[in-house]
Amino acid sequence: MIDKIQTVIARYNELGELMSQPDAMADMKAFTKMAREYRAMKELVEISQKYIKDYSLYLSELLFFFIPLFQLLILNSIKSLELI
Repeated sequence: MIDKIQTVIARYNELGELMSQPDAMADMKAFTKMAREYRAMKELVEISQKYIKDYSLYLSELLFFFIPLFQLLILNSIKSLELI
């Protein structure tokens, strides 16, 4: 899912770069098409960037919570093996 979102963001950035090149307006029909696509993607890209940021934060918090839990489980497993 993140890969697909990053593909959309990459296309948006590519369009921005293409439109900012000096010769971009030489073909007004192509420029207009790029500008429309760029404008149509703006809100989606903003939401997608927020999603990626929030998802990354969620994963880091999840790891912060679960790593000590896994360490405790491993220690308890080792202790139980020592008793056998």
